[in-house]
Amino acid sequence: IRYATTGSVSLENVHPFTRELWGIQWTFAHNGQVPKFDDSVRLEDQPLLGRTTVDDIHYNPVGDTDSEAVLCAILNALKAEFKEL
Repeated sequence: IRYATTGSVSLENVHPFTRELWGIQWTFAHNGQVPKFDDSVRLEDQPLLGRTTVDDIHYNPVGDTDSEAVLCAILNALKAEFKEL
């Protein structure tokens, strides 16, 4: 079941979102809107967090929700800042 505030109602947009970094599964779910990461903002126009550069982007959203985009941005920032845990 998904109540969509941004992004379409589809399987790839269902919470929680999970990615692996440093052998750890990171899981994220969010309720609400994050305007700078919503589906009206092109992926290349979304903000880079911390020390992330375009060359550091490893994680990209599969769906089109702001929540998954935020998770990817956070993990890209962690990976850019810390090379290992």
